Amino acid sequence: MDNALTTALAVGMAAAVAAWGRLHADRAASLNKARLLEARNAHALPSQKLAHMPVPLCIVQGDGNYLVDEAGVRYLDSRNNVASIGHQHPRWLAAVCAQLARTNTNARYLHPLREALVARLLALSPPHLTHVVLLNSGSEANDAALRLARAQSGSQHVIALEGGYHGVTCATLDASPYKWPAQRPASLTVIGAPVDAADARWSDVDAAVARFPGATLIVESAQSVGGCRMFAPGWLAHATRVVQAAGGVVIADEVQVGLGRTGETFWAFARERSVAPDVVTVGKGLGNGFPVAAVLCTSALAHALERESRELFSTYGGNPVACAAALAVLDVIAEERLVANAAAMGRRLVEQCSRMTGGCVTAVRGCGLFVGIELRAEDAPRVARAMLEQHRVLVSLDGPAANVLVVKPPLTWREAEVDAFCNALWECVGAPR
Repeated sequence: MDNALTTALAVGMAAAVAAWGRLHADRAASLNKARLLEARNAHALPSQKLAHMPVPLCIVQGDGNYLVDEAGVRYLDSRNNVASIGHQHPRWLAAVCAQLARTNTNARYLHPLREALVARLLALSPPHLTHVVLLNSGSEANDAALRLARAQSGSQHVIALEGGYHGVTCATLDASPYKWPAQRPASLTVIGAPVDAADARWSDVDAAVARFPGATLIVESAQSVGGCRMFAPGWLAHATRVVQAAGGVVIADEVQVGLGRTGETFWAFARERSVAPDVVTVGKGLGNGFPVAAVLCTSALAHALERESRELFSTYGGNPVACAAALAVLDVIAEERLVANAAAMGRRLVEQCSRMTGGCVTAVRGCGLFVGIELRAEDAPRVARAMLEQHRVLVSLDGPAANVLVVKPPLTWREAEVDAFCNALWECVGAPR
């Protein structure tokens, strides 16, 4: 199929997808949302939660920095870091449609898009990371990273941080203190991470490594569901050196904060220049909604499973359409200078939100388009509900006390979106201007 025909077909498919979306929205408008919820509850597991209960949203269309419900109501998206380059970005949509028109099949075959994506990811990473595994999700990526680390070090023990979250597989849930109701796995040590130079938790990682040399440290480069917790400058570099010196492996989980979200650098861990993790994982926004994730690792880890004659394989991981989606995301991030945009919009967001502190807003932290706005616990549910119902802004509450608005929108937010969010928050928290 020649390029002209492929392009025409892709454009036609993209138009068809858009038309189908409009038709679906029209049909969905006639749905009774209560009946839809009743039907879902009849078959879904009780543990499968919806957002914005007790009246969930029925989202049928995406449009840049907005999501649209069945009634045509537009919501500013401040929480969906899956759509890293905005919902239904035309460059992304054309790339996905064009590859769907060719083939999408098992990852056992060679394909030029796969090798192109691997090369792009390695070019964006430190040179000590030399190998890439392509998978379907951040959970799968972190699970594979833990498997590689254990094969390399020989230790089954894991060190994780309070408030950490790394996925939904058995292995990643065991390494995610944020998700535990009570019992901790015996193979895990939980440590605190310092937020400033005077924080006594600086020594926690040293004590854990002394007790379990060779253990794997898995750490989000900045914590998301933990409440947008940023670590003290220098701590991540210190922890990395301590773990690696004892024969352990360091996994930098960039599933929620990679791809330039924190501004200035493509990877959040790279904000500290001396940090050299053994493994880096990325997912969510890498496909802009299409399932794709990656594990980047050192040569030593890449060959660790081979020594045990064990295979690491995913049927659809790195399939051609996933690679086309991810390559389009990386193209848009570069061409639209979205890393620099995240830094600039983040400064604007933090400056405006910081002026609201003193009442309902107790603290503002973060960098780039990854900002946590801490609210008084008693006010947080009211503020979140008002943002949604009165101002049509999608927000989420995270953190141990569920009182932190974590702002992690598409990287395509510009001044209009930042100002719209801040104006809505001004009204909801009742802070003087």
